[in-house]
Amino acid sequence: MYRRKCGFTLTELLIVLAVLGLLVAMMLPTFGMVVAMSRRASCQVNLAHIGQAYHMRRAAEPSGERTAFKANHWAADLLPYLGDHPDAMYCLEDENPFEGLPDLKFWVHEGYHMEMSSAYPYWLEGPARQVAGGVPGVWKLNDEDYQSLGSSLAERVNAVDWLIQFTQGVDRRLYWYVFEDQRTGEGKQLASDDQDFEDLIVRVYEDPTGSVMITCWKGATYHKFDLIGPDEDGNEVTIARNIGSTAGPFSFPGAKKISYGMNWQAEHITGGLHKILALDYETEVCNVGSGAPAVGANWDTERAPRHFDKANVLFSGGEVVAMDVDEIDPDLAASDGLYWDPTP
Repeated sequence: MYRRKCGFTLTELLIVLAVLGLLVAMMLPTFGMVVAMSRRASCQVNLAHIGQAYHMRRAAEPSGERTAFKANHWAADLLPYLGDHPDAMYCLEDENPFEGLPDLKFWVHEGYHMEMSSAYPYWLEGPARQVAGGVPGVWKLNDEDYQSLGSSLAERVNAVDWLIQFTQGVDRRLYWYVFEDQRTGEGKQLASDDQDFEDLIVRVYEDPTGSVMITCWKGATYHKFDLIGPDEDGNEVTIARNIGSTAGPFSFPGAKKISYGMNWQAEHITGGLHKILALDYETEVCNVGSGAPAVGANWDTERAPRHFDKANVLFSGGEVVAMDVDEIDPDLAASDGLYWDPTP
């Protein structure tokens, strides 16, 4: 009998390759499933770290004070408490993470700071004229709203009635901050007779590459301003002194890649309440629920069921649960009251 010493015929080789291809095809979905399960677990660990950082941040507040921590700019607030887990805000399943703003503020030579990216988000609460407790010295506007003001922003022209509630513009990466610098009194409160909000104007553009571009324009004011921000190592330094008519653009790296949104009512979630604190989301703050700014405008577009059509959800007590996004839909009154709204 003739026996082939080695090798395969072409037919045999094709059969072997076909079998191997079939085996690979059968294994790929399993491998993909394992990767997805691993990323879901990693995301849940991320949220657990965020929950721990949140409670550490709360514990660091002075006794009885719950006003310092806000949902807006929460990532920068929690970063010092993440310790060995600085990347816990990024989910590996998130193909387009949100870039958190660097902590920027302006030193007014009269002896006080004007906060920008870490300021209380009054502009999400409603128009300036309706904000209880007075108007802050900074307001945020999308590009369309800012452009519509045109020459209305002028020295000694009260602009409060024109400062409307902030909403995302056509280009969500482009927006403006307008500042009023005139303050009076020991606590440097906003002067009631000067609310023109044209003393300092800042254009912000979040470049898709992850950098943040800041350009400043000084209005008709005798005050001097220094821009304060992080250097390459994250240390707070003076970026520009005595800003003149124009300064910048200055480029900063985004604070962090962020895959999660925090409940905009986070500051009102007290101990014992079982409410959603943060979850897989497309923007940094979840402005959702019956009392939220732009009611019903965000949930359908910003929710992010990244893990087998479910979202990982962090509750205020520290629990992390994978949930169907329809189950926690804040546009439904029952879900809003059960999961989101911390008010009695």
